[in-house]
Amino acid sequence: TAVSMIQMFMVVMMMVSNIFTGYIADKKNLIIPPSLFALIGGAVSLILVSIATTPTGIVMVFGTALFGLTVPGLFTITSFLNIRHFPADKRGVMSGFCQLVSGISYFFIAGGGGLLYDHSRRSGPFLFCAGLLILASVLVWIIYQKIKTETVSSEMENKEEEPETPDVILD
Repeated sequence: TAVSMIQMFMVVMMMVSNIFTGYIADKKNLIIPPSLFALIGGAVSLILVSIATTPTGIVMVFGTALFGLTVPGLFTITSFLNIRHFPADKRGVMSGFCQLVSGISYFFIAGGGGLLYDHSRRSGPFLFCAGLLILASVLVWIIYQKIKTETVSSEMENKEEEPETPDVILD
């Protein structure tokens, strides 16, 4: 009963997360900060779940709530990026590719987590997934810094190419 209640609590948090992440992506035009928040929040939540001792403990409830509030936002963000930044004739291919990567990821996480659960302690799969989320957040941060650097350098090149216009036009 306790696990069922926690699972329902997580589903409610997921609904809130998806709506809130969609609002931030659409109205505030933010992509990277919510992505990093989702990845790091998911890693912290899985670490909390791994250290929980009972299903009714406050650490388990807090970890589950944090997981429900953070990780589901990644699906909203990737869907938003797919719709906004890919041409109409490529959206189907990109959606299929994203689903393929997600399916393969679930297969490896489930297989690796099951192997860890059989040959490790109970917290093994949670710590494995937390490590993958931390790795993903580091990769997103590196990509974000590279994009930011390229944007600044391209803006500087555009300023150098534009001719100076005089303040006063002489007749």
